[in-house]
Amino acid sequence: GKGTVSKYLKNEFDLNTISTGDILRDHIDRETEIGKRVKLLTENGDLVPDSLMMELFEDEIKQHSQGWILDGLPRTRRQAESVEDLLKSLGMGFNAVYFIDVPDNEIISRISGRLVHAPSGRTYHVEYNPPKEKNRDDVTGEPLTQRIDDKPETVRSRLEKFHSQTKPVLDFFNERDLLVRVNASTSDEAF
Repeated sequence: GKGTVSKYLKNEFDLNTISTGDILRDHIDRETEIGKRVKLLTENGDLVPDSLMMELFEDEIKQHSQGWILDGLPRTRRQAESVEDLLKSLGMGFNAVYFIDVPDNEIISRISGRLVHAPSGRTYHVEYNPPKEKNRDDVTGEPLTQRIDDKPETVRSRLEKFHSQTKPVLDFFNERDLLVRVNASTSDEAF
């Protein structure tokens, strides 16, 4: 997935990864006001509003002024415009935008089979990377869970919204000659 690709690129090119998913999950785990709003949205299969994403992004980008990968942002044309404006105001910009294109049925299979050891962040997959003992963390033996936003029906709903919002974002970066499309059903194919 995009997180796996981001980790590879981060290590290969010594870049920082700014993952909106990680930022949002951190707020949910800490039960901040933002986290409570985000939890409700994601449980209903909704996307986080642009204004909130930009507020969180601005805080993060100021901590990583050189060499970064954005993971999960921008997701709308408005976000793309806002990110571009913010970066310009900080004397930064995009070098390239990679879109990792994966068929929906593959995404649903990958995400809905994911299991997480919440305390450590270790992830497993029921098919591709199963734990040694069913539904138990390999290191601690503690129970594994499925995130509520990883359930198949939630993933389908999110994908429908994603597609309706993604084409304008891809067009935005293509108009600026920044878009590189990577067709990949597996993370290995992206390399």
